[in-house]
Amino acid sequence: MQETVVFGGLSPAGFSLSEALLNAGNQVLSISSAVSKKEKEKEENNELYLGRNALFHHVHEAFDQCEGKPLIFADTFRIDPKYNRALQEKLTLFLKTVQPFKRLIFISSIEPVQERNDYSKLQPVAGSKAADDTEAFFIQVLKEIGQNDALIFRTDLNELMATKGSESAAGLFLGLIEAKHDGLDVVAYSSKAGADAPVNSGMRHLLPPSYHKLL
Repeated sequence: MQETVVFGGLSPAGFSLSEALLNAGNQVLSISSAVSKKEKEKEENNELYLGRNALFHHVHEAFDQCEGKPLIFADTFRIDPKYNRALQEKLTLFLKTVQPFKRLIFISSIEPVQERNDYSKLQPVAGSKAADDTEAFFIQVLKEIGQNDALIFRTDLNELMATKGSESAAGLFLGLIEAKHDGLDVVAYSSKAGADAPVNSGMRHLLPPSYHKLL
């Protein structure tokens, strides 16, 4: 049985992904990504639900439990500059503290997004650079720590938070963890586009054949 570390495992997108991984029989170690009192409260509420599963474990800074395990960054940016800086500090500390990784996957948006005030959903907004700026930040931190193997996974975050979307994504993440890969690559996934769509070509190339049915 494999244990997957999910940074932001109780965040809006991370919660759905954690639940889908658990339903597939995987252990999940969730790392808190909360940067405000409101986000901490939402994590606590979500933990009441997922915490009933013996395969789920949530911690705040127990980074020593993460070494050598596959790591998914499910919660990666905020629109509010103050909270985004706080989140980036958490991300940086995590990446600089926990090494080595079995596989490092960083979730980004396939299209620009903005946060709603209730922190429950993400909605498209034309012209936002939040996701692009966050990817650039992530790549810079990787250079600083000398980490040469990582994947940036672009997807529709609203779709990821939906039950069906999270189940498909969970399977794809497990495939990416098993995939033979070296270097830094960006891959995208859109279920709406269809398996043979150009946007999914990188996933088809990288995934082991047994996972292609999930596209």
